[in-house]
Amino acid sequence: MKIDHKGHTTFIRNTQPLWEVFLQRLQLPLQDFPDQNFVVDVTKFSEIKPEHLKDLIPLSKKHKKNKKSFIVVCDALSEDQLPEQLDVVPSVLEAQDTIEMDEIERDLGF
Repeated sequence: MKIDHKGHTTFIRNTQPLWEVFLQRLQLPLQDFPDQNFVVDVTKFSEIKPEHLKDLIPLSKKHKKNKKSFIVVCDALSEDQLPEQLDVVPSVLEAQDTIEMDEIERDLGF
């Protein structure tokens, strides 16, 4: 797993071939940086499945309680395969745009 910090956002990129290992290792940065927005890039998983993304829902809910964004980057699944409870975008650039919009909404009190 590769972790990069840019301002108020932490980018996590997968380097693990096994989903279970990645999911387990993802817990630590989320605990260590609760005041950061997170972009979790899973585009390198060759066989990503909708069930994998569903594993991220509890992490996302927990992180959003701190009024921070949790965005998943995944371009391998169609829109109808994505869980509604999770913010999923096809590129890192779109993830950054989504975080900017989320922060504006939070600043306005939405």
